[in-house]
Amino acid sequence: MTSEIGDFAFARRPSFRFSLAKIPLGVKLHYARNDEITCKVIDDKAVEFRGKVTSLSAAASELLCESGRKQTQVQGPIYWLYEGETLEERRQRIETEA
Repeated sequence: MTSEIGDFAFARRPSFRFSLAKIPLGVKLHYARNDEITCKVIDDKAVEFRGKVTSLSAAASELLCESGRKQTQVQGPIYWLYEGETLEERRQRIETEA
């Protein structure tokens, strides 16, 4: 998909999916700001967090709000870790290796 802003055109990356970062279903992810907080990957786009099915972004937003930060849009993959790296870092690494 290509978008244009003024004189600039850029390719837009697809929305995050666990398969893009080679993250298997059923694994636990750890919140980057508190390793004791986890969620579980249940399909290619959703996690189970605190007993409910939600997105990475919604789970991160909930945690950020609890810590006093009011953000309306959150990039979930930067707040969750798998094997010691954020999901965004992992996705970028895998994309550059391909």
